[in-house]
Amino acid sequence: MKVYTPSEFIYAIRDVLHEYPVAIQGEVSDVHTNQGRLVFFELKDENSRVQCFLLMHELARIGIELKDGEEIRVLGHPSLYVRSGGFHVKVKDIIPVGEGALRRAFLALKAKLETEGLFDKSRKRALPRFPETIGLITSSDAAAYTDVLRILKNRYSPTRILHYETRVQGVEAVPQIVEAFEYFNAHPKAADVLILTRGGGSLEDLQAFNHEDVCRAVFSSRIPVVCGVGHERDVTLAELVADRRASTPSNAAECVTPDSEELRSAIDATIQTISHLLEARISTISHEMRHSAQLLDDAFRLRREGMAGLLGSFEMRTVQFCQRLATLQQSADFTARTLVERQSERLNRERTRLNHLTALVQSLSPSQTLARGYTITRSAGKVVHTAVELQPGTTLETQFHDGRVESRVEK
Repeated sequence: MKVYTPSEFIYAIRDVLHEYPVAIQGEVSDVHTNQGRLVFFELKDENSRVQCFLLMHELARIGIELKDGEEIRVLGHPSLYVRSGGFHVKVKDIIPVGEGALRRAFLALKAKLETEGLFDKSRKRALPRFPETIGLITSSDAAAYTDVLRILKNRYSPTRILHYETRVQGVEAVPQIVEAFEYFNAHPKAADVLILTRGGGSLEDLQAFNHEDVCRAVFSSRIPVVCGVGHERDVTLAELVADRRASTPSNAAECVTPDSEELRSAIDATIQTISHLLEARISTISHEMRHSAQLLDDAFRLRREGMAGLLGSFEMRTVQFCQRLATLQQSADFTARTLVERQSERLNRERTRLNHLTALVQSLSPSQTLARGYTITRSAGKVVHTAVELQPGTTLETQFHDGRVESRVEK
């Protein structure tokens, strides 16, 4: 036999107890808080009492005000305090018991969720017109399950139904419903729309659909949700949060699927309407085409007549142009001959004049003068015009017509 220390014994027993979740129903007694973090209370009956506690923020999440004397049901795990070894239950959830308590809890949670905007119509999404797959969250034992399947198959047989089995009443309903929403949203392509449903019942029977965790799961769903619970008079918070509230489970099935017969009638009516519109349009187009063809024929006829007139006028003007061109050609030939003759005469006159001037220039050129016996005397490269310019000893250069000589002035 193993020997434990007190701490080891308490830890061992606590681990064993923690494996067994429990639901306990009784009367609330001795509610008090500790350091603003923990809430302690007792559940009692005629013979015994059980110590319970939970965190303050968990109580705020549950949305229930604990009062001495009220009857409630708690869900949690049994455990032991390490220091004292005292037995207690660590509470995870609280469910009011009795119509009055349930109604107060319902109204309190409704006010809280409404303040947070979970019921706002502006955030509600439209449902798909022709869903391929519908996710159904309910119990297969519920009459609502059979009703929904029957309506879905009768209205729109191509739809595939993916059923996620859950409890819809009792302590296991809330976590199973939340788990179903987590599954579908983890696989968003698995379903185009979700139906959360069950049949009618008392306020206590419908408590799972008024639970905050379920409401938030519906609110957080990325897939549109239709919720139909009970009858028209049964209103749950989950229905108010859903994208569409259905009056009954059957109505929920009707909300998510089109009616095959209505579709056939609508298609037939549409085909007939389109046929009438096409016939009318074809008739209108035929009339417009005939009218347009007549207008085109008239326009082409006028164009042809105009072109014929233009062609005749063009031919006449072409003949006139050719005649005028021949006249101008004759005139140009005559003018050219006249210009050539006049230019030739002028050229002869100018050639004679040029020869005369050339002979004159040649007779007056220095070389011709030198040939007649004249000379040109230069001193330092400059022409000497008078003897006065010269001094004794100056070197002179004298140019004859056939060469040059140098000399020096003596006196």
